[in-house]
Amino acid sequence: MTKKAKFFVLGDSISIDYGSFLKSFISERLDYGRKGEEFYGKCDLNDLSINGRDSDCVLEYLKEAFSKGFKTDIMLLNCGLHDVKTEPASGIRAVPEDRYAANLKEIAKILKSHSVKVFWVRISPVDDTIHNTRNSSFHRFNKYVTEYNNIADKIMREAGIPLIDLNSFTLKLGTPESIFRDHVHFIENVSRLQAAFIAGHILAAL
Repeated sequence: MTKKAKFFVLGDSISIDYGSFLKSFISERLDYGRKGEEFYGKCDLNDLSINGRDSDCVLEYLKEAFSKGFKTDIMLLNCGLHDVKTEPASGIRAVPEDRYAANLKEIAKILKSHSVKVFWVRISPVDDTIHNTRNSSFHRFNKYVTEYNNIADKIMREAGIPLIDLNSFTLKLGTPESIFRDHVHFIENVSRLQAAFIAGHILAAL
């Protein structure tokens, strides 16, 4: 029996929501794992340690994981929603554009040095009104999602990393009022469709 390639997800809470569906779609061909089950052990989905969070955290995580012998063949990678978090009073974002760009360049370099095949998932959309009326602790704005997606697009293309445009796909699934279950996360059927979309890209590239 041919050994399955190891497939690892490093992403934000959107990837947690679609993760179980994605696992079911690709499990016949790939050995699925994600942050929180680094060496393919058990994973508690209620544990915040499975969230990739912002690009600062992703970079630090990769450095530490590889230093401890972490290996995977394929990685589904995403960060950005936590980077664009905006402090309501000051307007300061969690990770400014220049640091986001620098982080992504370093992340791409590290993964290339370890011969990991990477798929970059573009940041999912936000709706300013829905997000910022339902969440008062921090804000997000779709203009920054677009800006950071553009930054990532350029860096990933230059690094030869394929893009999975989850942003554009999700926008086609319905109105903001019909697809969000809270300020930023999606209803179950949307997460399932997102997983199918991502799985199609991955399996077609194998």
